Amino acid sequence: ISPKLKNSVFNSAITNSVSGKITSLDWAQDQDLVVTLDNDCIVRSNYVDTMLEYIPSTSINLEMPYTVYVIKKESIQILKLFIEKALASECLKSAEKSQTIKLNSIAPDPRFSDLKHLAAIGATEIYLDSVMAYNSGQLYKTKVAVIDSGVDVFNPDLFDQMAKDNNGFVVGYNSTGLGSTEFSDIFFHGTHVTGLIAAGYHNGLAISGVWGRNIEVYPVRAFQFDENNNITATNDAVANGIIWAANKDVDLINMSLGSHVESLVIKQAIEYATNYVNPVTKIKKNVTIIVAAGNDSVQLSATNPTYPAMHSVEFNGLITVGSLDVLSNDLSYFSNYSNGYVDILAPGSNGADGILSTIPMSLSANGSGIASKVTVSGVTRPIHGTSMATPVVTGALAAAISLAKSRGVTFTNAQLETFLTGEGSLKNAAYSNYSFRGNYLNLPQLLNFIKIKIEEALVIVPPSSAFTIITQPANKQVVVSESVEISVTVISDATPTYQWYQNNTKLTGATGRVLNFNQIKDTQAGSYYVEITSGTKKLISQKAEIKVALQYCN
Repeated sequence: ISPKLKNSVFNSAITNSVSGKITSLDWAQDQDLVVTLDNDCIVRSNYVDTMLEYIPSTSINLEMPYTVYVIKKESIQILKLFIEKALASECLKSAEKSQTIKLNSIAPDPRFSDLKHLAAIGATEIYLDSVMAYNSGQLYKTKVAVIDSGVDVFNPDLFDQMAKDNNGFVVGYNSTGLGSTEFSDIFFHGTHVTGLIAAGYHNGLAISGVWGRNIEVYPVRAFQFDENNNITATNDAVANGIIWAANKDVDLINMSLGSHVESLVIKQAIEYATNYVNPVTKIKKNVTIIVAAGNDSVQLSATNPTYPAMHSVEFNGLITVGSLDVLSNDLSYFSNYSNGYVDILAPGSNGADGILSTIPMSLSANGSGIASKVTVSGVTRPIHGTSMATPVVTGALAAAISLAKSRGVTFTNAQLETFLTGEGSLKNAAYSNYSFRGNYLNLPQLLNFIKIKIEEALVIVPPSSAFTIITQPANKQVVVSESVEISVTVISDATPTYQWYQNNTKLTGATGRVLNFNQIKDTQAGSYYVEITSGTKKLISQKAEIKVALQYCN
C-alpha cells in the first residue's frame, strides 16, 4: 500500500495547502466519486495523465477551466490500483464522495394537518401552493389591521408577518388612552386571531394562517383590564383603532369584537374607513372591515342586537361573520345568526377541541406558541367563537386582495363584499336562516371567482370619452410582396402601450400603434389584433383578417 494511504484520515481527499496536490484519499467504493481535473494540465500532459485511464478524454471540455466528472463506484475493478493512480495524477484538483444536495425549499408546518378549520374551507397545502404561484409568485402584500387585545409579535410564527418600519420595528398602536404605546397581547385573544389570519405558511414552525405569506399585520390594542379584572374595550378605543388603521392605508381590518349597545363614534369611524374620500387626492379609503356576529346563540334583530355586526346592512365593505362547527358542519351552538345581518359563515369551532392557532409565548407551557385551549381563572376551555370565524374570512379576503393587486387590479370594498357573498361563496339551503343566501366560506370558490373578476377587470373598456379604439382596415386582401399597414386609433387619458398578435401568437417587437408589412409573405396571412394597455386597464381590439394570394387572378 502506498505510504500516503497509511495516514489517510478523511472520507474524501486531503489537499496540501501549499502545493494544491491531493495527498490522501480514503475511498471504499461505497459511493460514486466526484473528481475535478485541471483542463490546462490535461492539455500540457498531452492527454496522458493517469486519471484519463478512468475518464474518457471526450469528457474534457476545454471551454471550461476544470472538468468535473463522476466516476461510478462499480466501474473501478481494482480499488487499490485506482487510488494509487489517482494520487499520482498531476491534474487532479479534488476528489470527494458523491452527495445529494436538496433544494433550500420551505419546510412544511408540522401541525398543518391539525388545522381542521383550513381543511373545512378547502385550504389544503396543495391548493395554497397553487394559489401562491399565481402571477409567477409575484403577489401583493395585503395590509391587515387586527383591533383586539394586542398581539404577541415575538411568537415565532407571527414575527415575520408583522408590518415593520425602516428600522425593523413592528408598526402597531395602543388606542386605550392610557398613554401606553405598548401593543403586546394582554390576554391571548388578539394573538390567536392574528394566527388564524396570518401565521407563517411553510416556514417550518408550527401552523399556518389562511394567508400565511404576502401579508403585513398591524396590531392594535384596544382592550384593557377594568377594575374588576375583566378585559374590555371602550368605544373611543375601538374608534381610534379603526381611524389609525385606515390612516395606515390598510386593506382589511379584523374586529372580533362586539357590543349590545350601538356606538355612534364607532359607526362614524367605520364610515371614515370604508367611505371617506380625500378632498384633495379624490382617493377613497376603501377599507374592508370584517366583524364577528357575536356569541349569544340568538338571531340578530332589534331586540337581540350586536354591533358593529348589524351595521353590515348600512355599509358597503363591512362584512359580518357567523360560526360553523368543523365536526358537525352545523351552526356553532354559540353563534348568532341572521340571513339579513350575517353575510357568511366560516369555521369557528371544532367540537370540544377548539380552534388551533397561535397564543402568546408566555401562555405556552410547552414553548410551542400554539394552542386550541387556554386556561383562564383556573379553568381550561376550548378557544372558539365567532371571534375565530371572523379572521378565517379575513385571511381569505387577504388572499383575494393579494392576487388582484399583484395584477394591478384594485377592487372596491363594495365589490369585494359582493364577490364574497355572491358567486365567491358556496351556498347551503340548510344555512338559509343563518346567513345571507346560506353563504359559507370556501377558499377555492372565492379565489377562483376572484381570478375571473381580475381578468374581466383587465379588459374592461372605460367610458368612450376616455378610451376608444378603431382598427383599420378590418379586412385586407393582398398579393405577396405588396405593402400592408394595420393601425389602431386610441384616445386615452393615459399613454397607451401596444402588443400585436398574429393568430393568437405574440409578435416579437410589434409594439407600436401601426403594424407594417413592407413586402408581405404568404406566411403572414392570418388574424391580427392588438392588446392595448392604458393605465390599469387592458383592452383587446377587434380582429383584422389579412388574406395573402400568390398573384392576382380574375
